[in-house]
Amino acid sequence: MGKLNDSLGYLQINLMMGHVYFPKLDSVQGEDYWNAYFEAFEEMSSAAHTKKEVAGINKTLDQVFSDLNTADALVLDVRFNGGGKDEVALSIMKRFNQKRQHVFTKKAKHKQAYTKPNKIYLEAAEQAYLKPVYLLTSGQSASATEIMVLSSLNLPHVTRIGTNTEGIFSDVLDKILPNGWEIGLSNEVYLDTKENNYEGKGIPPHIDLKYPRETQAFFKSIIDAMSDDEIKINKAITDVREGKVSKHVVGR
Repeated sequence: MGKLNDSLGYLQINLMMGHVYFPKLDSVQGEDYWNAYFEAFEEMSSAAHTKKEVAGINKTLDQVFSDLNTADALVLDVRFNGGGKDEVALSIMKRFNQKRQHVFTKKAKHKQAYTKPNKIYLEAAEQAYLKPVYLLTSGQSASATEIMVLSSLNLPHVTRIGTNTEGIFSDVLDKILPNGWEIGLSNEVYLDTKENNYEGKGIPPHIDLKYPRETQAFFKSIIDAMSDDEIKINKAITDVREGKVSKHVVGR
């Protein structure tokens, strides 16, 4: 979190989980940290864990917006966010929404058909940030992160910059095979309010920076040319502000 200049705020979110603070983990690092983190929730239900994650991200966002609310625009960077909890993703995007609205629909494969479609609504914030938001995405923006991007499609002040998200929306359906192996399946279909399905191809940006899709190639492209990447992002933002980019609603 910070400011790129006097008028442009910056917020990078790299996971849609891990937002609960445990003082005892302050000295734990790397893989050991995550093992210990999830051990802390072993005796807790999934719903209770999710509730704590949402409370954690909301506490962080309260501080973020107390600091960045005066910025004339905000860059929200989720290019390195591989997902986590859908509820955390929706809590983030809620901060940019002033009225409760339907943002997408989901249904699950069941036998030879599908379950009844379930409409998902984005709740409203009491003091929504309605200034321009520049949402940075990449092929590494995946899963719950894509739920956040999907929920942004009906927010006209959000401009997507980067490349298509990864295209893996479904929750995991866990199964155990006869030999004892475990397998996870994608059995859900997510549709935007125009009934577009982005599974496998991802949600496209308004301005395509043509990042590599392969993971290591993408990271290398950023590391090797940070200044060039910053220039491209700033140019994209300037083009939007000056009306040089014709934004369209995805799927129309």
